[in-house]
Amino acid sequence: MTHYVVECNPKFGPKAFETMKNYAAGKSIPTKIINPDRDYTPQNAKALLATAY
Repeated sequence: MTHYVVECNPKFGPKAFETMKNYAAGKSIPTKIINPDRDYTPQNAKALLATAY
């Protein structure tokens, strides 16, 4: 059995409000904004644990 965990980026909220604020101020908004998620497997989990959200 393979174990696999995907961590959804919890920083979406602040980024959404920052984008709304910039839009309301008339600033240019990128067409695409990406909040990267991370994936953990038994092979990489220990190495990436320190950078988890």
